[in-house]
Amino acid sequence: LLTGLLIFFTGFLHANTTCIKAKSIREIDIVYSKPGYKLPCEVTYKKSESPEIQILWKAKNQPGYCEQKAKDFIATFETKDWICQSNSETSAPQEEKN
Repeated sequence: LLTGLLIFFTGFLHANTTCIKAKSIREIDIVYSKPGYKLPCEVTYKKSESPEIQILWKAKNQPGYCEQKAKDFIATFETKDWICQSNSETSAPQEEKN
């Protein structure tokens, strides 16, 4: 589990975490809208019972904000006996240079 969280928080174009409890599934994603960069980003949330995808947090110029918010949100699920597993795709984004 710890390894999965470390992989999740290294920063990817689209990082997915799925949390499961009984028959309920929750998906927490960090979405980077600029390929190859950590900003801008948003943290999205989806419940298996609904087609709606909520945007919980966004960042345009605060590196690490989305990653920390997602990490804290996932930790909340795990304290409530949800089983969370992370999967990440593609390569690590870079800091945006001005």
